[in-house]
Amino acid sequence: TFIVLFLSKFIRKCYINVVSLVFLIILVIMNISSSFTFLNVYEKTAHLHLEPIDYFLGMGSGGIFATCTILLILSFIILCLKNYYKKEIAIISISTYILCIFIYGLVASDLKLILESIFSNGLLFNLIYIAPLSMFSPCTYKGKIIYSVLIGIITFLLYLVKPELASIGAIFVLSLSSNILDKLVER
Repeated sequence: TFIVLFLSKFIRKCYINVVSLVFLIILVIMNISSSFTFLNVYEKTAHLHLEPIDYFLGMGSGGIFATCTILLILSFIILCLKNYYKKEIAIISISTYILCIFIYGLVASDLKLILESIFSNGLLFNLIYIAPLSMFSPCTYKGKIIYSVLIGIITFLLYLVKPELASIGAIFVLSLSSNILDKLVER
C-alpha cells in the first residue's frame, strides 16, 4: 500500500482515487480470503458489552479498523485549521451518515448499533482523511456539498450490505464522478 501511495504522488493525470482503490482492492481480497479472519472481528465481538468510552479509545468492534477517536478528533481539528483541507466534505459526509444511522438505529430500537456503526470499520478515518483528498474530490462549493451528502448516504446504504467496505467503497465510486459534479454545478 505504501508503494502504491508513493507512486500515486507522481501520477499527474489520474482520474481515480488511487488511495481508495488500493484500500478497496485490499479489503475485497482479504474479505474473500478465508485465511484473514480479522475482518470478521465485528461478528466475533458483537456479544461484547462495550461502553461508549471504549469506542473513543479505539476498543470498538472494528478490530484492526478501530481507531482511537480521541486522536482522530484532535487531528481533524488540526486539519481544519489548514487552508488546503476540504473540511466541508468531512463534516457533511460524517453528519449525513450519522443522521442516517441514527434514524436506522431508532427504527431498529438498537442504540448500541449506532455506536458500533459510527466507530467501527475505520469509517471516521476514511471520511476524514481519504474523502477530502484534493485531487479526487470536487473543488466548487456546491460540488463539495453534493459529493459529501452522497458519500454519507451511499456509505449508509453500503453499510447495510457490507460494513467493512462501506465508506471506502462510497469514496471510490464518488471520486470517479468528482470532476463531473464540478462541471454540473458550474452551469
